[in-house]
Amino acid sequence: MAKKFIFPIKTGRSGTAYLAELFRRNLPDADVWHERTGFATFGVDTPDLSHLMLFNSVGNVDAVQAFWRQKFTRDLTGDRDVHAEASHFLAKAGLLENIDFLLAEGAEVEIVILRRDVFATLWSFYNRFDFVNNGLAWAFYLDAKSPNAIADSRPFLEHGVAGKAIWYIVEMRARGAYCRQLMGEIPG
Repeated sequence: MAKKFIFPIKTGRSGTAYLAELFRRNLPDADVWHERTGFATFGVDTPDLSHLMLFNSVGNVDAVQAFWRQKFTRDLTGDRDVHAEASHFLAKAGLLENIDFLLAEGAEVEIVILRRDVFATLWSFYNRFDFVNNGLAWAFYLDAKSPNAIADSRPFLEHGVAGKAIWYIVEMRARGAYCRQLMGEIPG
């Protein structure tokens, strides 16, 4: 049986912890993670800030591809039949653009496009003061001025912090639609 991988495309504050718990309760032979964070995981199991910034500014360059190759190589060696990772970081740093590595190794990949009500997501960002500081957007979300964004952020930025957050939600939904188009015809 081929190893199965499950990854989401979503914004932060859209139910990642809940999704990970659903995976844990319903996939008994799975390695399940919410977000793999911590000193020893950034740049190893989770893209670090340099991967996120490189991917969103100059694209799927060698350094980004090298991260995904080493991550996927290690993830393929896990003892369990299923690897489920409910992290919103992955799709913002080249997950989809490098998924062919797993497919070439015979893995089965499922992508979950998760959405949460826009207002509920926005309210969650507001309550946490997300998007007030650009450093937080760079580290955990996306910079609205990224050259490789799909959605044009200019009309959103006129509306300040709320506009940045709404642009981010729109951008991640556009990436989900892009994923459907990109991967819709790929077997497995």
